[in-house]
Amino acid sequence: LITRHAKEPFLLYYPMMLTHGPYQPTPDSAGWDPKGVGEKVNQHPKHFADMVAYMDKLVGRLLAKLDEMSIRENTLVIFLGDNGTGRGTRSKMGEQVVTGGKGLTTTRGMQVPLIVDWPVRLKKGTVVNHLVDTTDLLPTICEAAGIRVPDSMRIDGRSFLPAALGEAGSPRDYLYAWYSPHGEPPIEFAFNTRYKLYKDGRFFDLSADIQERTPIAVDTLDEERAKVALMLREGIDRYQDARPAE
Repeated sequence: LITRHAKEPFLLYYPMMLTHGPYQPTPDSAGWDPKGVGEKVNQHPKHFADMVAYMDKLVGRLLAKLDEMSIRENTLVIFLGDNGTGRGTRSKMGEQVVTGGKGLTTTRGMQVPLIVDWPVRLKKGTVVNHLVDTTDLLPTICEAAGIRVPDSMRIDGRSFLPAALGEAGSPRDYLYAWYSPHGEPPIEFAFNTRYKLYKDGRFFDLSADIQERTPIAVDTLDEERAKVALMLREGIDRYQDARPAE
């Protein structure tokens, strides 16, 4: 696709299987068996690192192709995870050891990598601490491409391109989410960079309790925290009719 459309605007969506359990050898692993059949052949936790390395290799090949076609400088590349690492799998983010929590509504189940690269416009090494949601991808890509999102299209996302460019932008005060993996009544919550409120009233200070082990009673909050809890409650209530009853 890159070769065919190098001389015109294009959108390439590349949903990678890596990394994902069960952790198996990659073609670069010592235990690689090209004749292996089935998703559980040769699986072992040690192959998680192999999968990460192979994912990095594939992303590198994509970027190398952009360089080869002389379009890397003016191509916006967004690298994004879809959920936390598998439960119990340990990895490192800088010097911090992170234990995966896929399927949980805690930070280790929901917070994912987001890396944006656009050499012609973005300053290398910039870190933005704004809250970003996957619904923000559509308006961000549209703004980068100079395309207006139709007024008739109802979207929840907002572009994070201004923030990536070092401008003020319109950062979110909070994010709302709900989780119902098997059709059970959804777990609903809203959170900002420090606090989190569940619809059932559980309130957490993530700066002190990132694993959400000890909820704080809302009626005991000081004035500052009470204001945040009220904002988060309003955020939850805003989406109370967002899903059908079933």
